[in-house]
Amino acid sequence: MREQENLFVGIDAGTTLIKAVVFDENGRELFIAQETSQVESSQLDYQEMDMHKVWQAAQSAIKSLVKQVGKRAANIRTIGITGQGCGAWLIDKEGEPVRKAILWTDQRANDIVSGWAREGIAEKIYKISGCDPFSGAQSAIIKWLSIYEPDILRKASHALYCKDWIRYKLTGRIAVDSSEGSISYVDIYKEQYSEDILNLIGIGAYRKLLPELQPCDEVSGTLLPEVATELGLSTEVQVVGAAFDVSTSAIGVGAIADGDACTIFGTALISEVVIDKPNIEPLNVGFTIPLGIKNRWVRMVNTHLGMPNQDWYLKNFCYEDYQQAEKEGKNIFDHLQQILRTIPIGSEGVLFNPFIHAPGVRAPFLHKNAKGHFIGLAPHHTRHHLLRALYEGIVLAVMHMYDNIPRPVKIVNFAGGGARSDLWGQMLADALNVVVRVPNGSEFGAKGAAINAAVAAGYFDSYEAAVAKFITYEREYDPDYEAHKKYKKLFAFYAPLYQTLGDTWENFA
Repeated sequence: MREQENLFVGIDAGTTLIKAVVFDENGRELFIAQETSQVESSQLDYQEMDMHKVWQAAQSAIKSLVKQVGKRAANIRTIGITGQGCGAWLIDKEGEPVRKAILWTDQRANDIVSGWAREGIAEKIYKISGCDPFSGAQSAIIKWLSIYEPDILRKASHALYCKDWIRYKLTGRIAVDSSEGSISYVDIYKEQYSEDILNLIGIGAYRKLLPELQPCDEVSGTLLPEVATELGLSTEVQVVGAAFDVSTSAIGVGAIADGDACTIFGTALISEVVIDKPNIEPLNVGFTIPLGIKNRWVRMVNTHLGMPNQDWYLKNFCYEDYQQAEKEGKNIFDHLQQILRTIPIGSEGVLFNPFIHAPGVRAPFLHKNAKGHFIGLAPHHTRHHLLRALYEGIVLAVMHMYDNIPRPVKIVNFAGGGARSDLWGQMLADALNVVVRVPNGSEFGAKGAAINAAVAAGYFDSYEAAVAKFITYEREYDPDYEAHKKYKKLFAFYAPLYQTLGDTWENFA
């Protein structure tokens, strides 16, 4: 039977890790391999990657995966690719990088984007693309390069994104998709490049850098012979570019129908709802981007950082808890959550804004100098009150996101590192007053890429059929309405804080 099985690989090329995962036809994660991808910072606010090293890391992850799969690697049919969005990955006519990739986290174009906001250009772009321009968007980076590194743009032939660089190296195909392009140049209604946007920001002369827009449900090609040999795979393996990681992760948790929602507690804190036609209201908040499935978009609102808020706190303030958990033979998170459950909603008067280390906030409000803070500290508060407030602050930030998405939801699919927490799952259900479901598995970007590739290559008749096979749910949380009423009261204090603190953040910076 195994000789006839179909296996599907999903690659998720993130900012810190490149993961390769193989799934069977029932969506089970069989094997996972990963390699680190090094972010380089030669100056303050610069975030770059060596493109050759990224390709080497992707190769290494795939080769490690193939080794784990063993003889069954002959049954690998497709490779789907997703990855970090935005940024500029420039290549020349020979397909060689002309410089290091500039990433979505890069801040060098901040002044340019601030100028667009002051001059009303940003709002005009938003009305066309459904996306608020920011410093890590490719359009802003190209504009910066046109001023400070024009020679680089003269050498460049194409401006790619991370996953498209890997797709090119696997297949020789140069293409991007409209989900990536929409954040910089694509008309959200036509899903075509907008000449108006290019002219608004003064980079019409570089239109030639923009590759063809290939739909995500089309096969890009098969593995190049030399690449197939190096990886230990057949040249018949079909390669498919999925949408970038935010959209593809929605598919990976089963959010594909109009009104489906998902929240991801990962490095970034993301909430999104699937919609069947573009809706950019309220203006200048978040992103409306193609899902990768025809006639489907996601309305997405995010802050820069999610789980790093918790990581920062645990590292700096919870040494005693680590010791106690070890003494009790407990996982640190189980130990802490048992304590946090004893603290009432509202943390007995402490409120937290989850913008630790954030290079500003893009949504659900825009402030380039927003920072994290605790409010309401009193002598009776312990480190555990502050940690409970931190948990609540992240949940309140999610409430703020959904408050700016013009679509009520009944079920939220919950993923990311935070989804391993029962406490966070229940808090999210209570705060939003919706059912929260946690899908089985852990690599939802890779799973979404694998689903997309399996559909594009014809192994499933539809995305609905593939999701029905691939997605099952591990846990479900029902909301407690009495708890919800308390979170609503808390949210009334949280939501306007950014207006109160805006001038302080600006002056402090």
